[in-house]
Amino acid sequence: MVHWLGAAQKRPILYVILLTEKAVVTIGRLLRKEKMMSSKVDEVIPTILAFVLILALYAVLTAYPVMLLWNWVVPEIFGLPEIGFWQALGLQALSAFLFKNTSNSSSKKK
Repeated sequence: MVHWLGAAQKRPILYVILLTEKAVVTIGRLLRKEKMMSSKVDEVIPTILAFVLILALYAVLTAYPVMLLWNWVVPEIFGLPEIGFWQALGLQALSAFLFKNTSNSSSKKK
């Protein structure tokens, strides 16, 4: 059964009443659940933003020293060109990928 109520209100309210064995479900209950979910989303968004900010800070703190060291040492010794921030970030990511430690530290010692 569907009823439209509240013609004089700002927005109409749709009440859908589903009769089951013991329960009556209304859109009002669903809207309350949706409001609870939106409050959880409001808590998750700052966490995601903080993670992105920390990731960006990590990228700057690791790529900038790579750029400075490369531009200080490599052009004088090897005659290669200087690099920019994004190239240093790519070089740092590539070296982290190539030289990461893949050994299992929980292996049994005999």
